[in-house]
Amino acid sequence: MRAREAARGRSPWARSGSTLLLTAAVLSTGCYGARSSSQPVPRLPHPPFDQVTETAQAPFRFAVFGDQKGPAKSGGWDALLRQVRALEPPPLFLLDTGDIVENGTYSDQFVQLDEILSVVDDVPYLLAVGNHEIDDDDVRAKGHVVELLGDVIGRDQFRVERLYYAKTVGLLRLLILDSNDLVYPARGSCKGRYAAGDRGAEQLAWLVAELTRSWDGPTVVAFHHTVMLSATKHRTTHGACGTAPTPRTAIARCRRF
Repeated sequence: MRAREAARGRSPWARSGSTLLLTAAVLSTGCYGARSSSQPVPRLPHPPFDQVTETAQAPFRFAVFGDQKGPAKSGGWDALLRQVRALEPPPLFLLDTGDIVENGTYSDQFVQLDEILSVVDDVPYLLAVGNHEIDDDDVRAKGHVVELLGDVIGRDQFRVERLYYAKTVGLLRLLILDSNDLVYPARGSCKGRYAAGDRGAEQLAWLVAELTRSWDGPTVVAFHHTVMLSATKHRTTHGACGTAPTPRTAIARCRRF
């Protein structure tokens, strides 16, 4: 969409109701962070998203990145953030599509993350949670993520029991998903359909309701796991889920609006 419309001299956001899907497209290797919990999880000092964006109007820019565990180990993530910080005009906010630490059960990894993000600590930071930070649906790990980001995202929206949420910035609508609920249904096998009451079913119902709701501007849907997976790395755990009929149905609805 972007290339075609740019060739016509139009903004890729020109059409009312257009929808963009963002996911973690790069599978990084390596890990970083101590496997220890000697310090409590910090609360990010980044300003609250709603407070900063309350009166924002187009044009504005925002930066998107994700799955940066490998670059974090090599120092590449720090360099990337410094480049983002040097942009002029600077991004209004940051959107991370997940896997922010190697294992979210260890609080010291969030301490290191806080240090890395200090380069951009005056910019709001949103997260579409990945699987590494919640460590296979571990409640303690989820609590660590909420403790880290609750003040920035909003503790009324971002909770252990529900890590997906919606934000708006002017005419831009952001739908931030927890794809863990979609590829790892609640303690059950993925057979392409979600049982009633399952977290995956509840989240998809929320997504469909949000997409059905009238909205005059563009919509960005962000999530961690890719919708269709060509690699074999995760095929045994969620390959079948990644191409299940139910997520495709939600995407088909995205295309309609």
